[in-house]
Amino acid sequence: MTFFAILISLLLDRFALEQETYRSGRWFDGYRNWLKEKLPDHPLAILLVPVAPLVAIGWFQSVFDSGLSALVYSSIVLLFCLGPLDLDRQVNRVIDELETDAEHESETLSAMLGSETVASAPDTGIRLAGKILTEAYNRLFGVIFWFILLGPLGAALYRIAHHLNSNAHESETVEETNDVIAQLCYLLDWLPARMTALLYAVSGSFEDALHGWQASADIADHRLEANKRILSGAGLGALRVGEEYEEQGSPLSTAVLAETALGLVWRASLVLIGLLALGYLVYWIG
Repeated sequence: MTFFAILISLLLDRFALEQETYRSGRWFDGYRNWLKEKLPDHPLAILLVPVAPLVAIGWFQSVFDSGLSALVYSSIVLLFCLGPLDLDRQVNRVIDELETDAEHESETLSAMLGSETVASAPDTGIRLAGKILTEAYNRLFGVIFWFILLGPLGAALYRIAHHLNSNAHESETVEETNDVIAQLCYLLDWLPARMTALLYAVSGSFEDALHGWQASADIADHRLEANKRILSGAGLGALRVGEEYEEQGSPLSTAVLAETALGLVWRASLVLIGLLALGYLVYWIG
């Protein structure tokens, strides 16, 4: 059941639906703001915000626990937890803007990198490739990992925690609360980030990916950034970006690096689907 729910959700996500319109998280922000007015004035009160949605999702999961109803419910919840933005469309928009007007910086690229944007084109390309690899994890692989472990409840827990963390700077929560949310995200990311790094390694140059993984882990200045650095280091190593720079004697363009990174993401996705299919086949035969 888990395998088919993942497959259906990925197919709908990729080919059928425009996720920007229905996965923006505005409903959750409205609910959070309303509930904050009802909660006591305590730094950690915001941690009660996810309780009601998670209880509801867990209750429905226990109700729709088998058969077609379980498949439909699981697929819907997983579909809503993926994203929220479509990485493929976003990256292709960057590529189109760069190829259309190479003299000016892409607005989509600037929005995607934010404060990470740098003046040097090669560095921008590497940072964009790393951003694509980490965003693919956040929008896809991390959600699927927790869905495999805990079903719809796991996918919802992961997405809500990261939504709270990504919007912490926009809310009026105190630093203590933000630290707790960030710590929760770190714990939720620790194992799936490393599993995704292995997927990148299997989908590219395995030895270079392991080297990039180790190098990134060694230079992590804070453990909350270690997961992102491992994903980026392993993915860029799997792409052998550094070696290509040395062999060609000139840097790859930002657009080429973006295409290469996106290709690695889709290969890793196919590897994951293949492993899940193999696991389902073994279970079915057994």
